[in-house]
Amino acid sequence: MTERMKKDKKRKNTALRKVGRVIGTLCLIMLIAGLICILAFAYYIKNYMSPNLDIDLDDFKYNQSTYVYYIDENGKKQEMATLTEEGIREWVSITDMPKCVQDAAIAIEDERFWEHNGVDWKRTTHAVLNLFTGGDSTFGASTITQQLVKNLTGDDDVSMTRKIEEILRALNLQKNNTKEEVLEYYLNAAFFSERCYGIGAASQVYFGKPASELTPAEAAAIIGITKYPSKYNPYNNPEENKARQETVLYKMYEQEYLTKEEYEEAVAQELKFKERSATGSTGQIYSYFVDMVYYQVIDDLVEEYGYERELARSMVMSGGLEIITTMDKRAQDCVDEAFTNEENWAKVRTDEQLEGAITVIDNSTGAIAAVYGGRGEKTKSLLLNKATDSYRQPGSTIKPLSVYAPAIEYGVITEGDVYMDTPYEGKWPKNQSGGYTGPMTIKTAVGLSKNTVAVKVLADLGVERSYDFIKNKLGVDSIVESKTVGGKQFSDIALAPLALGGLTDGVTTLEMAAAYETFANEGIYTEPYCYTEVYDSKGNLILENKAIKSVAMSEQTAFIMNDLLQYVTNSGTGTAAKMANMPVASKTGTTDDDNDRWFAGYTPYYTAVVWVGYEIPQKIVVSGINPALRLWKAAMHPLHSGLSYRGFSKADGVTSATYCKYTGDVPTEQCTSDFAYYVKGTTPGEICQGHTATGVYDAGYEYDATGNPIIPEVLPEVPPETPPETLPDTGEGGETVTPPEGTDVPVVPETPPADTPPTDEGNTENTENTENTENTETIPVVEQ
Repeated sequence: MTERMKKDKKRKNTALRKVGRVIGTLCLIMLIAGLICILAFAYYIKNYMSPNLDIDLDDFKYNQSTYVYYIDENGKKQEMATLTEEGIREWVSITDMPKCVQDAAIAIEDERFWEHNGVDWKRTTHAVLNLFTGGDSTFGASTITQQLVKNLTGDDDVSMTRKIEEILRALNLQKNNTKEEVLEYYLNAAFFSERCYGIGAASQVYFGKPASELTPAEAAAIIGITKYPSKYNPYNNPEENKARQETVLYKMYEQEYLTKEEYEEAVAQELKFKERSATGSTGQIYSYFVDMVYYQVIDDLVEEYGYERELARSMVMSGGLEIITTMDKRAQDCVDEAFTNEENWAKVRTDEQLEGAITVIDNSTGAIAAVYGGRGEKTKSLLLNKATDSYRQPGSTIKPLSVYAPAIEYGVITEGDVYMDTPYEGKWPKNQSGGYTGPMTIKTAVGLSKNTVAVKVLADLGVERSYDFIKNKLGVDSIVESKTVGGKQFSDIALAPLALGGLTDGVTTLEMAAAYETFANEGIYTEPYCYTEVYDSKGNLILENKAIKSVAMSEQTAFIMNDLLQYVTNSGTGTAAKMANMPVASKTGTTDDDNDRWFAGYTPYYTAVVWVGYEIPQKIVVSGINPALRLWKAAMHPLHSGLSYRGFSKADGVTSATYCKYTGDVPTEQCTSDFAYYVKGTTPGEICQGHTATGVYDAGYEYDATGNPIIPEVLPEVPPETPPETLPDTGEGGETVTPPEGTDVPVVPETPPADTPPTDEGNTENTENTENTENTETIPVVEQ
């Protein structure tokens, strides 16, 4: 070999080595990049995917109804409802399915079903390549296992995250179950149009025979429907169904599930479909209580196990669960009778019907005892439940929760304090009478629902403390710190919303009942709950609700609030709620435009809150007592009939003392006195200096012939359209929200409006933000 040849060979070897190094480097880079991608993918799955990707098929055996129970007075379970998926279902075991049904499904949907581990990686890779190369975008990659996951979860989102979750769930599903089990569940879960779920229901609907008797031609016609149920429905599109059936049959022949002769015979067979029949719903109408339990259990399954919502819904409707509710049968019967009896609804001067809702809570447990979410007989399942889901303005029912209870709790006021019933700023706020009465006790102000005193007490308390108390102590989560509506910012942390009840969004009867129940329960707040246990189809406990309690206020505050609110019933705006055999504490409520009426009332046994209003908010014009109080009475009086007398709990650390009704000080012989309950250490300490020797209270007023102060009934000036934009001491305005049109809350003026006198005789509700004296039957005159 010449020297030149040696050099050429050396140069060639050097070039080859360089190429090899480049290729090696590229391979190394690809390997490292691949490892990085794998690690990143693993990190993504660990940190961002759904925490629970396993599916237990036993939770989804269709045709296993879920049973809902209540516990009777003897401690025994009693069935109250059966939950079942709407549609036609008939479970068929794999041993009763003819081979042609199984073969048809595998041939058209997943030809490598028996070989793969839940995911057909060849088809998946092909589908991914199509995505990047612009190939056939209609090529599907889902196996029967993946389709089963989709059918069980109801999740058909096209996002990459959902697809990855589907793949991982399919791998787990196949790992934990046999091929036969997966195929059995798939053929019983698939949708075949005409409201048919599963091959058993489809066989009966289309051919009027059990699935075990299907021929290959009939099996192919049914299996072909699953791709596009509406398109391949043989009743709607017989030609499309026939074409699809022949495609399925050809795939069966191609994959050797049929011989050529069997294939040709099946194609030639004339299909005789059963005459089409209507497939209505199950006919069962769930109660409002069952509707509430249905949604709550779904929410808790999603939160507890990380299930997709549709997966949780399927478990509730067809997973064979057993749900134990908190329903009190006697309470629910009384509520049902009250809300379905038209005699209990106030007569109105409009073609529109009043609507209403109620929530009843058992004070001994804090559990929801009864609900009713509308007027009259319930006509459908899963309707809007106005007791739990409709947010309406509370009016004066908010005052005990946001003003008086926190003011007593934080030592701002005592029951025996006296405030001036005069405007807080300018001429705002107004009372229903259009005038003011001068010095007024806290008890009288609560009993007659005086707006002026409520605003002044709140100003002394501070809106921040009030907001924190009602939201974080009493669980009224619907009040808002800040919210933008129509480009304008609103907040409930202000005098008008918290003292007069014109909130941004409103409240539900459920929230209000749970909050008021705290007074009856010695200051302990209980998160309301509607079920106690949920068991799966095997009897395993999968959800448990234990009462979650917290201290909202001292027992001394609760005791004094009970006394104040009993005064509302005995001598104030709630006298129609009085019971002969039981003490009743209560509070009425009306919004400034008379769009909403409320009544919150409780006994030592039960707390119930009622809302009444129109579907689309408008002024309520009625004669007689508050229509919400009327419904409350219709439900609660029968409920307490026969119950033994029980008083509200006493509280240590509370004492009683007399006080001057004009100054709140220790009374002299010249004073008009009353007695009140005080937390020990807060009783009056100063002798009243406000009365003359003749017993006349000298507050700078003119006096009549008998020596009584003359308080103007109506101030000569017309009150302003709005309260001051900036109120002294708090820096808060009197602004409330105007919700968007069409929302399920009444329109609330941006500021308290000028007084609008009642237009209906007998309607003595306060038309400025809340009521004053809404019971027109008999309200004793309270000495001022």
